Amino acid sequence: MSLVEGAGRKELSRRMPGLDLLRSLAITLVFFWHYRQTGCGKWVDAMGRFGWIGVDLFFVLSGFLIGGQLMQSMVRGQKIDFKSFYLRRFFRIMPAYLFVLVMYFIFPWFAEREGLAPLWRYLTFTQNFGLNYMVHGAFSHAWSLCIEEQFYLLLPLILTVILSVQSRYIGLSVVLVLFVAGLLSRYNCYDHFIAPFVDGPVWHDATPQYFEKVYYPTYNRLDGLLAGVSIAGVYHFKPELWQQISKFGNWLLGAGLALLTAFYFICAPLISFRASVFGFPLVALSFGLIVMAALSQNCVLSRSKVWGARSLATAAYCIYLTHKQLNSLVRELLYFCGFQPDSLVVLICCIMIALLGGSLLHVAIEKPFLRLREKILKR
Repeated sequence: MSLVEGAGRKELSRRMPGLDLLRSLAITLVFFWHYRQTGCGKWVDAMGRFGWIGVDLFFVLSGFLIGGQLMQSMVRGQKIDFKSFYLRRFFRIMPAYLFVLVMYFIFPWFAEREGLAPLWRYLTFTQNFGLNYMVHGAFSHAWSLCIEEQFYLLLPLILTVILSVQSRYIGLSVVLVLFVAGLLSRYNCYDHFIAPFVDGPVWHDATPQYFEKVYYPTYNRLDGLLAGVSIAGVYHFKPELWQQISKFGNWLLGAGLALLTAFYFICAPLISFRASVFGFPLVALSFGLIVMAALSQNCVLSRSKVWGARSLATAAYCIYLTHKQLNSLVRELLYFCGFQPDSLVVLICCIMIALLGGSLLHVAIEKPFLRLREKILKR
């Protein structure tokens, strides 16, 4: 989820329809997570309460797909082509992203709420640091793109260093160090910034503080990306081991779903010590197992071809960029026409417009620039 990598490389997507299915699930979860925040029926609220984990599923998919692209050349004994890698990232991310950004700054009515961050924050992908959504709520969902781009700015350099160090366990050591550092960072952030709100003598709403200090910063949200990169490492560098693991696709799926169920009971509510410190790695591990299952030819996910899943997966990045804004516009229009926010008609209209808007952005902006990218790379 990858948020921005389509359903992965085209050839991988054709072999693994399970990845399309998971990507479709991820954007669906994110849609309902954002939809419920502006008023909805009880069943929609219940459905979207844990929708935030959709971004974590995107992170795991992204780590596997993008990390795998880099590792392919390493497996062949070649150096990482930095120019080609960053060029691919630029043409994948920037055209649709810049189009949406221009819409925000030229047409104020396009914003889902007031409070745009300074333009340089969006252009440098640093918006997620110190992000108070009560002040800068417009286009706040770009925080996850910031994390991905910061991560992929450094990942080729890290992999190059790992490749130059003649050690069998250096890659695993780096992942474990970053994983433990994330645990310690979230513990420290929760203890210093959230606990005084939650456990103090006078109750305060810690939600804005929680998202700013714990949820959005990159150093607290690397678990999913690390899980995806780790899977890519086994997939590309340990094919014999992967062949053994992939035989148990349905067991991996069952284990991942079981861990997600455990998370549901152990780490609720979101603004709690257990969810803050242990919830993100637990979700990352759960989705890591499910992604591994989707890659296994023996798993029901890899054999499931759900109608529309591939199309939804292909347009997922553009849907992610625009769904909150379109939801806001549709709900305001329908409210003016007499429909209440918790109406089923409003929900259906928002879903249809989100799909239409994302698909149009994909066809009109994203797809032509991807074709241009391939032409440039061939030269």
